[in-house]
Amino acid sequence: MNGIETTKEMAKRFPDRFAETPVISLTASAVSGDKERMIEAGFTDYLSKPVNIDEMERMMIRYLPADSVIIASEDAKEEDDELSKLPRIIFDVPTLNPEKGIEYCGDAEDYLFALETYEMSVDSKAEQIEKNLADGDIETYTINVHSLKNTSGAIGATGLFEKAKALEQAAKNRELEIVQRDTPFLLQDYRELKADIRKILQHSDVPQDTETLAIVEEERSRMLARALEEAERANMAKTSFLSNMSHEIRTPMTAVIGLYNIALRNQSLDTDTPR
Repeated sequence: MNGIETTKEMAKRFPDRFAETPVISLTASAVSGDKERMIEAGFTDYLSKPVNIDEMERMMIRYLPADSVIIASEDAKEEDDELSKLPRIIFDVPTLNPEKGIEYCGDAEDYLFALETYEMSVDSKAEQIEKNLADGDIETYTINVHSLKNTSGAIGATGLFEKAKALEQAAKNRELEIVQRDTPFLLQDYRELKADIRKILQHSDVPQDTETLAIVEEERSRMLARALEEAERANMAKTSFLSNMSHEIRTPMTAVIGLYNIALRNQSLDTDTPR
């Protein structure tokens, strides 16, 4: 079932609990009229991807019970300028907007983590898109370009975000001439950005990995484990970025279920209690 079908089924099966439980639609689409359509379908509210962590926090504060939220005082907030913690070389890369990246990720550490994760996936993602185009598989092409769009927006690669957004829409509209013409330019910019990010990471404290298939697979598993770890620690910025990177994670679902069950046991959660 899609989100709308699931929401309607929840309302049908559990009307009392549904009436008192906020249900937020998280969707990749942000076209005009989408929010109204979601509200009409039964959702309480609406967020579009890529998720902006500030918007997510504001929405959670709006719908969580008041006694479940503690707002930090101004004195307790981090005063350091997060931009000053980034390698200076990052400000020489015209295709990156570190301010946007920090706004999305929350702080310098999380932003560098996002850059590391993004850089790791460029080669495989670019090859997938090229293969999709060669095979005429426009559906999978659209999914992969959509993923590229979201993760590019998350790291502040606004130009690449806009190019991917335009190609995603062209693919949806079956404007294949535009897709064929402009995809090579998108992938050229994508690969050039990878080289720039690699230089940035070499000037940061982020450890550099040898690019072998074994290391890449190990890194993907590490991403999943880290996503669960950050979720347990309620680090929404890292968790939402990894959610947007979901197409890059190829860990078997059995491992996902196993790690999730371990997380539940470690937290001593009562799985019968709605959360």
